[in-house]
Amino acid sequence: MKKIDKTKWVPKLRDPVKIGHQEEVMVFPFHNKKVTSISMKPPIFEISQFLTDIECDHLISYAKRLGLEESPLAKSDHLIDDETSERTFKIWDNNDDGFIEPAEIMHVRGKEDLYFTEEDLLEMFKELDMDKDVDGKISFEEFSKVTVPAMKEYFDKVRRTKPRLRSRNSRQVWMFHNDPKYPILSDFHGRLSRLSLLPEEFINNTEPLQVVKYDVHGHYHCHYDSDELDRKLPCCTFSREDDCRLCRFATVLIYLNNPKIGGETAFPLAGNESYSAEAWEKGEGWKCNLAQNCHKSNLVVKPEKGKAILWYNHFLDEKTGWLGMLDPLAQHGGCDVIEGTKWVANLWLTLVGEPDTGDAFKGWIDHGKDELMFQPGTNWRGETIKTDDEKEKDKEIKEVKKEEESENRFKKENMEDKEKKIEDAKTESSDGSYDVKLEL
Repeated sequence: MKKIDKTKWVPKLRDPVKIGHQEEVMVFPFHNKKVTSISMKPPIFEISQFLTDIECDHLISYAKRLGLEESPLAKSDHLIDDETSERTFKIWDNNDDGFIEPAEIMHVRGKEDLYFTEEDLLEMFKELDMDKDVDGKISFEEFSKVTVPAMKEYFDKVRRTKPRLRSRNSRQVWMFHNDPKYPILSDFHGRLSRLSLLPEEFINNTEPLQVVKYDVHGHYHCHYDSDELDRKLPCCTFSREDDCRLCRFATVLIYLNNPKIGGETAFPLAGNESYSAEAWEKGEGWKCNLAQNCHKSNLVVKPEKGKAILWYNHFLDEKTGWLGMLDPLAQHGGCDVIEGTKWVANLWLTLVGEPDTGDAFKGWIDHGKDELMFQPGTNWRGETIKTDDEKEKDKEIKEVKKEEESENRFKKENMEDKEKKIEDAKTESSDGSYDVKLEL
């Protein structure tokens, strides 16, 4: 293998050439597969049978053994304004006509990262008694009578009771893929290298593999896998999770099974030649609700067991050849699973090293790697991922503890109440005597 001069190395993009263009890549020794270009902007590629059926089944089985946890929701940058309802009203009044109607707020800022249908919003109007004149729209006068705490409480309840409305509804687990003692798949890094045109050593140091399960109504509304370029913030790594940004240069998504119905991957903006962030949010942002609008996206990829898709989340900087601006057209998501289940594996190729240095290949794991924490079956904090049985046991222990605390609190309050009555009786008694039955 040719040695790479890391001080001169810069990442290389696979050239899509044109939609439908195909190029052969060796997946296994003496076994080539065709990489097909399915989008020019952003560059997106697909390759069938990137993993064998046996390998897909192995990853699913391994994920089940490790135990899956509910996928966390991204913290919304656009929450309900605590100080004034006027600002929130103006944001929700998308067409500036002085009224809020369900159709115009199905996907706007300030709804705590929830994606409502028109029926859901009419239900909210009714439950919060917002629509006083029952005309299906809310004036500012009606809106201002609903308190911020009441609205936040309603959103919290919806988030707990209606997972289909969350931006993300799935379960996941992380798997380290670069420990030589526990090879996750044969020639995994080699295959990824040949697909992405990035060196194996670079891929070896990237984030852990994420395996995700989506049940019926499972989805992930449109989002970016990486963050905006901000030179003031360092890239997130194994040892740095806070005050940092995601530097995921590219994404490789692999389908591990064939859902019965649904579960497609959608790119609402693929091929958009006239993208404007403001126009998108005001005019077509509703397409981000992929539970309702999956097939209104510009590109929809059907899940197929073993198939991988690769896309780039960032441009390359023209001057440095390094990580550049976030590509706005790389917004994507997972459509609703209508029947069956969907399993996928995600691998993010993170570019966190320094260009023009020997640190060019430094990766997500290299920065702050701790051998004691670096074990299969742990998350990146080194915490052991518990199986469903272990989680259930922990839940039972917590419930017993909660009951004991409640009982102790009741006994304490009862004792304090009794002592107070005795003291009151002593105070009220003129001769210093009191009813001794109070002490019994």
